[in-house]
Amino acid sequence: MSGGSGTYAYSINDADAVAGFYFQNGESFSFVRGPSGDFIPVQAGPGNPGLNGTRASSINGANSVTDVYSTGTTPQRGFVRDHAGFTTTFRAPGAGLSDFHGTNPTSINNAGAITGDYIDRAGTHGFVLSPAGIFREFGVPGNSSASTLPTSINDEGDITGSYSVNGVSHGFERTSSGAFTSFDVPGASGAYYTGTSGTGINDVGAIAGYYIDNNSTNHGFLRPPAAP
Repeated sequence: MSGGSGTYAYSINDADAVAGFYFQNGESFSFVRGPSGDFIPVQAGPGNPGLNGTRASSINGANSVTDVYSTGTTPQRGFVRDHAGFTTTFRAPGAGLSDFHGTNPTSINNAGAITGDYIDRAGTHGFVLSPAGIFREFGVPGNSSASTLPTSINDEGDITGSYSVNGVSHGFERTSSGAFTSFDVPGASGAYYTGTSGTGINDVGAIAGYYIDNNSTNHGFLRPPAAP
């Protein structure tokens, strides 16, 4: 984007539409770039300098996009721009209202279901928002102190991401029925700020991501779908 201070393309759908954002005068502005190169601005509302504004990072097959919207004066909210171009903001019902709290969507599937995390005084929790607007909070079963960070939802409603316990990350898969499975890649370190993180899940349940070893080196991984 001409005149900006950095452009970030984050997501592409099967029709080659791209979603992302750019910075200008310290404020973030989002866009959808169509297959023919047409540029559609996406704004959830007025932002402010200090890296606030609208940041789109996930687009589905209907050209709906999601991510975060911030003003610097209120806790961060999520937003979704639907296929008709109508943009709304939202917050997880349990999201905190203090500084550094808020709602952080990360992925939208073709049905319009959204996953992400929200932060309150107790920590970081995962959520899934149905196309009908129903929120469901989730975390690591039996460990309410774990920080849960979903990153991707497929068209089946299965979610991957990571959760952190004592500074070590572990990958997870949460099925659409709510079944939760954690995993660690062999070779992943158990030291602080290391571990395993799932970053993407496809419609057959294969998961891609990365892990950090004992030398603090990052490696990619591919986890095949679980056997039926």
